[in-house]
Amino acid sequence: MRKWRQEGILTRVGRQFTGYNVLEAAYVSWQRKEAVNMSTIVARLRELGMEDLAAALTQKARIELSDSPSAQRVEQAAILLAYGILKQFQAVRAGYPVGVGLSHPNPQIAATAIPLELRQAQTHLARLAIGSGQVDVCASVHELLAFCTRPLRDWAPLPLQTDERYASVVLINQEYHVPTQECGDLAELGGHLADIVEKQLYKQLRTGLDKLDDTDRPAAYTLVRQFVATHPMATWSELATVYRHPLLNKEITDWLRVSYEPVHAHLANRQGYIPRCGHCRAPLVHPADSRHGSALQCQLSGCRAMHPQPQATPNPLKLGDTYLARPELLQYWCSPALEELRLYRELSAIFSPAEEVHLYPFEDKCDVAVGLRFGIDVKDYHDPVRLAHKLNHRVEGLHLYEEVVIAVAQRQVRNRPEYLQQVREQLHPKLARRIHVLAVDDLIHILRTRGRLD
Repeated sequence: MRKWRQEGILTRVGRQFTGYNVLEAAYVSWQRKEAVNMSTIVARLRELGMEDLAAALTQKARIELSDSPSAQRVEQAAILLAYGILKQFQAVRAGYPVGVGLSHPNPQIAATAIPLELRQAQTHLARLAIGSGQVDVCASVHELLAFCTRPLRDWAPLPLQTDERYASVVLINQEYHVPTQECGDLAELGGHLADIVEKQLYKQLRTGLDKLDDTDRPAAYTLVRQFVATHPMATWSELATVYRHPLLNKEITDWLRVSYEPVHAHLANRQGYIPRCGHCRAPLVHPADSRHGSALQCQLSGCRAMHPQPQATPNPLKLGDTYLARPELLQYWCSPALEELRLYRELSAIFSPAEEVHLYPFEDKCDVAVGLRFGIDVKDYHDPVRLAHKLNHRVEGLHLYEEVVIAVAQRQVRNRPEYLQQVREQLHPKLARRIHVLAVDDLIHILRTRGRLD
């Protein structure tokens, strides 16, 4: 309260806090939880007298008391749905079709047709819909999964549509057909950390890394991550070269072999060649909602945001000799890595070799580091409030560094000047004092011109 009064957010009348200040502070706390920016909160406060303020807070308390069981059910439905999607994705990756075999005598096959968690989520969604006077549209698992490629506000039962925590959440990436980062975050809230797609990828790679010497393990990890990041699509020759690298053992090369799949013929032109993006090496494809004769675009959404005009390499790749990273790698490693790699290249040019700029140091304790001076994690969240909640929950590895930076992907802050401030306002005060939240371009500019952050 003292800090808010010093900043002019709370009214100052003498040296003592007043009852009105208490109401103002309660109102500010409530509005911040609703993700309202501070300037808007202050403007609203100036329009409210003491009676109006007390009435608004009293009404809010009544709503929370009457809706608390519903709020818990909404949260449970959202978490179960996210967890069920992760389970269904694992079943599909293992070769089981969606919704086929529910009555199969083999219980393992019956359980993977529609995972129990997804069926439970359908039950919760039906209850929320019927309780709100709506028709249940989630009885078909196939239709439910299709709905999940759109924000919950577009199709979910009213309690989910109108809940600010979940309204904008998309659970399945429409391009790559894999669970989104938001889906993983929701499942993590329910304690299902082991089933998050990115954790699964790391766990599988970890099996091979654990068999290396401690001195070789960090370099091997960076080698694999950097290869995948820079080769969304690779030729057999490129893959064979990394397979033979002396740092990698059989388990790691086996992981790489199953991480790439032969390119499907639909990506090739009539001559049997696949155009390759000159910016990131991903395939150039026709937009999903267009005819085959339309202009090509990069398959990676991050690359399209950075380079609106596609550019092909001089030599396309031959079908039959070309492999594409699995969809989950395209989403979780390749697309976000474009900003990570750009930041790494820029900082390598800014700092001297003695400062040692590292990519994915200490087996991914952060994305880019400058010695032990700066530890930088690049984040590509569309929703600034959800990013802040994620950071409040856990900031892994960054305690190793003198200064900690969350670098927000440029495409998220473009034309959204309020984004960074919204993240900062939603952070726990102790964490907000510990970390810097900057856009990638701003971070590069500051370090290039000043060489420091303070």
